Amino acid sequence: MAVSLTKGQKVNLSKAVEKLANVTVGLGWDMAQNGSSIDCDSSVFVLRENTKRISKKVKAGLFGLFSKTETDEVTEYGLTRSDDIIYYGNLTHGSGCIKHRGDNLVGGTGKRNDDEQIAINLKKMPPDIKKLVVVVNIYNCKLRGQHFGMIKNCYARIVDDATKQEICRYNLTDDYDRCTALIVGELYRDENGEWQFKAVGEGTHDGNIPDMAKRYK
Repeated sequence: MAVSLTKGQKVNLSKAVEKLANVTVGLGWDMAQNGSSIDCDSSVFVLRENTKRISKKVKAGLFGLFSKTETDEVTEYGLTRSDDIIYYGNLTHGSGCIKHRGDNLVGGTGKRNDDEQIAINLKKMPPDIKKLVVVVNIYNCKLRGQHFGMIKNCYARIVDDATKQEICRYNLTDDYDRCTALIVGELYRDENGEWQFKAVGEGTHDGNIPDMAKRYK
């Protein structure tokens, strides 16, 4: 039975399914009212481990009258390559482990129950890739005056490709009125190397994919 998640909850995918390899992230939404169609676009931001050296001045010497420079190493996860953004204009990641199955231009009409799908090979994911952030934005939102208050029944689900069974589902039930983009969830490796999925459900006012990507650089 699929795990039903609420905002902030997570599930260990590696423990939920033994020898988990390939999954599909399915995303869906419906229009809340009749009117102009709304083009929602799903994307994945591929975050790699990035170690930075940060220098800072600290007080030193008698009575702290002098200063010296200390250097610390800080490990962060971020977008380090332009091709680490998977979307309708870059459907397949260079590793071959992430494949966007195409842009559905009209929400609520997904032929596979989901409006858009992203296939992910967790087993063969390069070791320096630590986190996959799944986002959805409204195309040309500012020009069209559209936002997620006009959308209902948003969800994300993860399916085991081997069995076609749904592992977990997250229904986004917050009030996203005036929000033009959503950070839906994150797939990430934990300290044991196991894959987890966290339901994020954060609405933003970013106008396009590049604006959202700036959050992770």
